[in-house]
Amino acid sequence: MEIRNPSPGLYNEDLAPARDRRWGAFSIFNVWTSDVHSLWGYYLAASLFLLCGSFTNS
Repeated sequence: MEIRNPSPGLYNEDLAPARDRRWGAFSIFNVWTSDVHSLWGYYLAASLFLLCGSFTNS
């Protein structure tokens, strides 16, 4: 992705999208671990709804 004529106040080279992305074993491991942690968060939220009931019922 190339940005043409960026505004100097709104563009930073350090935060720009990567021009070349390479997925190695470490990158795949990081995605996998973040997904595993997210699954436990979803499990916790769903179990709280099941235990406490719905907030929409009066």
